Amino acid sequence: PPPPPFLPIERDPVHGLKTKPNLAQLIKGRITDLAGVPLPGVHVSEKGTANGTISDVNGNYAISVNEGAVLVFSFVGYNAKEAATDGKTEINVELTEETKTLGEVVVTALGIGKDSRRIGYAVATVSGDQMNKARESNVALSLQGTVAGLNVKGTSGGPGGTAQILLRGLPSMNSGGSPLFIINGVPMDNTQRGGAGQWGGSDNGDGIGNINPDDIETMTVLKGQAASALYGARASNGVILITTKTGKRNDFMVEYNTNYMADRAMNNTDFQYEYGQGEGGRRPVTIADAQKSTRFSWGTKLDGSQVIQYDGNMYPYSAQKDNISKFYRTGSTFTNTVSVSRGGENGAVRLSASSFDNNSIVPNSGVKRKTFNLNVNQQITKKLSVTAVADYV
Repeated sequence: PPPPPFLPIERDPVHGLKTKPNLAQLIKGRITDLAGVPLPGVHVSEKGTANGTISDVNGNYAISVNEGAVLVFSFVGYNAKEAATDGKTEINVELTEETKTLGEVVVTALGIGKDSRRIGYAVATVSGDQMNKARESNVALSLQGTVAGLNVKGTSGGPGGTAQILLRGLPSMNSGGSPLFIINGVPMDNTQRGGAGQWGGSDNGDGIGNINPDDIETMTVLKGQAASALYGARASNGVILITTKTGKRNDFMVEYNTNYMADRAMNNTDFQYEYGQGEGGRRPVTIADAQKSTRFSWGTKLDGSQVIQYDGNMYPYSAQKDNISKFYRTGSTFTNTVSVSRGGENGAVRLSASSFDNNSIVPNSGVKRKTFNLNVNQQITKKLSVTAVADYV
């Protein structure tokens, strides 16, 4: 027969020593998840004490506790659960999986989203809203000042011109330094189309300039060598990942975005209007003198008298003031974008149309562009999904 229960002794401050009956009871049970699968290794403890045990391979457990105790069940990856004994001898428990919200999630190579704290290289993300606030004719120019180590500047080609981007500096003397652009996992050709110089030509922009800022969800800059190693030699200057907007599942949305911006030339240069064309304190006296000193103002003081010019005609020797301010005009950029998106249980579609109308501060210069974007994604099976993105400019 089992031995009689142990009768612990406690001291009463008034009546002295007295015995206290043992209130221990045995609790048994089984621990499973919501699908009924047994969970081995679950820690079962009596709340407020060091008394505890773990479940076996079949999820079964047994523990002796004091009467009226509360059991605590805890397991890695599952929410802890408490259960009052209330005189019970068997308590079966179902544990639910623990779900935690990640911190900042960034898009890495191949469009895989990861927690920014778990990647081993520098990543910077710029949201599409930021680029809409600093709207430019080339969306790459909106990155200026947003990412440390990324230098962005425009060319002198006017509106719609190429954006020069340097990430981590020049890797070699023969490299242009431009990073590789990846749009929804697909590398993009960002070659400059044409070029403008001293003797003419036309800078017709680059590939990134055709992207509508209203269609961009995020732009992620991968700075480290490890971040861009997947794309090989093309990514030697770094990688910029562009994720475009998609339709939301089980949602219908119509968006309209309009933006107007005005430009003015700020530096008109404070020219002197006391001395006129010439060299060595002499005004032009022959056609050759006029052709030779076209850009120099080292002549005599302006007095309004007639002087020969490079075309052989005589003109007043007077200053033509405010030529720069009279030449430039107030530029304007007017952008309108409308998008429609619709999503169901297994897919979504988004269609957008944008009109970009830019008048440069230089007369007879500007850009007019129409952009259409279609983004379709469909879940075929649990392990197969199809995404199609099309742009027309």
